[in-house]
Amino acid sequence: HVHLWYIPLGNETSYAECLSILSIEEQIKANSFHFEKDKNNYINTHIALRRILSKYYSINPQDIFFNYNKYNK
Repeated sequence: HVHLWYIPLGNETSYAECLSILSIEEQIKANSFHFEKDKNNYINTHIALRRILSKYYSINPQDIFFNYNKYNK
């Protein structure tokens, strides 16, 4: 099966929600963006990814951990 998700990026995310769902590393990266629009897009996509994965795996979004390679991918 292939699941396709469409996430509109125009929604604002509260800072409190960001702190409660995103990891410390994701918060640091979000704060490194120069433009507020880029920061908001990063926050919204990562929160959406965590929420979607949490539904598939029946865990809390903040309990998901990502591994990155030496290229930060």
